[in-house]
Amino acid sequence: MTSIAVEPRWEESEIVPLQSDDLEQVLVIEGESYVRPWSRASFERELVLPFSRVLIARRSGDGVVLGYICRWRHAGVLEVLNLAVGLAFRRARIGRRLLGAVVDEACADGLTVRLEVQEDNAAAIALYQAVGFVAVGRRPHFYGRNRHAILLSLGCDVRGRWTATPAAAP
Repeated sequence: MTSIAVEPRWEESEIVPLQSDDLEQVLVIEGESYVRPWSRASFERELVLPFSRVLIARRSGDGVVLGYICRWRHAGVLEVLNLAVGLAFRRARIGRRLLGAVVDEACADGLTVRLEVQEDNAAAIALYQAVGFVAVGRRPHFYGRNRHAILLSLGCDVRGRWTATPAAAP
């Protein structure tokens, strides 16, 4: 009997805070997403830092972790440090939903969202631009020699809606 993989839909998942029981699944996603992945200790540290929050997208029913986002809250900004979706779950709007949870939090509190992205990461840049992020700067060699970062920013208008923030990041 052959099974057919069914692409999970974001509607079939919930966004919840990362718990230590979820770390193994998150580490698998991290390892398949980055050349230099975060360690278990890095994620464990994020769980106890008072200004850090890690959210996961968990598939309803079986608890499979589909993706995660880590953000820091400081100086009137929510800074996205890490966002990844498992290889089997990409292109199902999971990343957009995780990013949306952080942006919604920022808008509710009148904050700006900022992040860095490697300038050759076309998929991530497309996601961020689709949401409304705009480039506000560049960090040469941020990811290593000749691996530059683009700084992106997104704010909220007075009604709490997402809006691009073209002012340069401090």
